[in-house]
Amino acid sequence: REMLDRGESLVVVVDEYGVTAGVATREDLLEELFGDMRDEHDEGEADDDVHREGEALVADARTPLDALRATYGLDVPDGGDFDTLGGYLLDALGSVPSEGSVHTVGPHRVTILGATPSRITRVRLERAE
Repeated sequence: REMLDRGESLVVVVDEYGVTAGVATREDLLEELFGDMRDEHDEGEADDDVHREGEALVADARTPLDALRATYGLDVPDGGDFDTLGGYLLDALGSVPSEGSVHTVGPHRVTILGATPSRITRVRLERAE
């Protein structure tokens, strides 16, 4: 409510100790309340988020890991402080990789198909040789 009252579109979030915990936008807050919203900055269509290309899997980084495990049998560990494919990769790599970069994460060769300075957007996964 404070964001709307002040006309702010971006806020810095602090924890109970006054330490910066992150930033939040109006869109972030709306998505927490109402679920994921697609806009002009989002790639692909809703049914286009994950598909096979031969032996490889191409996926939107926001795809939940549970769905990838259940539907595609993706071998990624449980646990960690992440729920999405992008979160898992950020945790494993330690930073946002550049678009076009290739990495080995667990049993997978990961090609970053899309990335912004702050997040991974699309990836290609295949078994590492």
